[in-house]
Amino acid sequence: MAAVVVLVVAGVVVYLLTRDDSPENAAEGGDVPTITGSAAPTTPGDTTGASVAPPATATGATGAPGTPAEADAAGTVAEQAAAAISTADIDALNKMSCDPSNPATEETFPADARAKVVGEPKINGDTATIDLELTIANSEPAVVPMPLTKKDGRWCIPS
Repeated sequence: MAAVVVLVVAGVVVYLLTRDDSPENAAEGGDVPTITGSAAPTTPGDTTGASVAPPATATGATGAPGTPAEADAAGTVAEQAAAAISTADIDALNKMSCDPSNPATEETFPADARAKVVGEPKINGDTATIDLELTIANSEPAVVPMPLTKKDGRWCIPS
């Protein structure tokens, strides 16, 4: 459990440390990717062009959402985890852990971290990911994937 929270927070820290905040980059759109050229079909019904893949998330996943009940259950756990991160509620995070023998501690993540769910669960069997938008202190938000595992019929945060 603690490892997942550390990985999510570490992802935000890496993002914050490696992004380019220079005014030149901001004027050019910063980290926004640009598209040059096109491999898409040029006319309706033209199948000679490359197919267009569904948009990827921060996880790179384009998987099916699973059944509506699975997606709802995984989404509920993600919402609860985001609330627990935002309020530094260690007890709540530990209750969502797949491995209670590996509890999170107050040192696991910054007390000024804020999280919110910004995507739908991407379910693949007994595993799922869902994107969280994390902000630490006054930093820019970063979208990072949060893994979930289905264990004993319930979605939980893996260790």
